[in-house]
Amino acid sequence: MSDSISESVARDALAKAGSPASDPSRYSAKRHDGGWAFSWSSTEPVSIGSSPWVVSDSKQVRRVGIGERAVDALADLNKGQD
Repeated sequence: MSDSISESVARDALAKAGSPASDPSRYSAKRHDGGWAFSWSSTEPVSIGSSPWVVSDSKQVRRVGIGERAVDALADLNKGQD
């Protein structure tokens, strides 16, 4: 497994992937085993199509699917990273 990355490194990975979750004024970050989860936290209405995002400690990025938990999305990204 990769070493833990910082929130700023995770946000940089989000920005490189074109994710709106790279914006700390709209998305909050939470550390989990294996990476970071980012979810809407702005007081503005949620835009249609907005969803949580995850970044693994190996800097893989993806959206969290409807009905999927962030920890499960991170586990999926981290498969085979041992």
